[in-house]
Amino acid sequence: MNKELCFIIKKEKIYLEKILVEYIGVPIFFLCKSDKFYYLSQCVDIDNLEYIVVKLSDKSVFELLNAKITMRDVILKQNGYWYVISSDEVEDDEVNYHKVEEIDVELLPEEGSFFEAFDEEIKNYILEFKIRYLENNIVSSSFKYRVGEEIMFNDDVDLLDIAEKELLSLECMFNCEIKYSDCDKFNFSKYLPQISSFKIMKKEMNENKLEYKNIDSFNLAA
Repeated sequence: MNKELCFIIKKEKIYLEKILVEYIGVPIFFLCKSDKFYYLSQCVDIDNLEYIVVKLSDKSVFELLNAKITMRDVILKQNGYWYVISSDEVEDDEVNYHKVEEIDVELLPEEGSFFEAFDEEIKNYILEFKIRYLENNIVSSSFKYRVGEEIMFNDDVDLLDIAEKELLSLECMFNCEIKYSDCDKFNFSKYLPQISSFKIMKKEMNENKLEYKNIDSFNLAA
């Protein structure tokens, strides 16, 4: 399927990734992607098709899609933005870069508004993105799950071997806790049916004592 070219910024072709919000058939808040980066675009003039475009990290996309940052703040936390005035051809668009301090906040989504998906297709996209993001950013050194009672697997065991032998035999997986350091990645997508929720923990040394600090928790239940 051919990708729809949305913008050309600094000679980089940026294609439509996923429409998040549309109005009378016109995308007004949507994700785009180049070969390397994600971009977020908001249509600020639906008649003349003028847009605010910001480059986002994978983390910012994750936070936006999972309601961990507002639709306004994900734009304002960037260093700058491009204001794009559309022409008949994308190559002829007027593209100007500005510092984020220059942005007219009245053009942005309402303060305090988080993105919420209602369409099943978007919900599936968010889940798929979540899995890819977690697989690429979380590495595991020990694994803990609870089914009636808690069982802790220590750092010196093979996490994936345990997952093969233990997780797949469980009829129901209630909670799991991922503690991570520089160890093997855990394949979330493979074992997703057994995992309904989990917490991310980070190893930290506090007064020469090893502790685990809770970073975040996620609900993967459909």
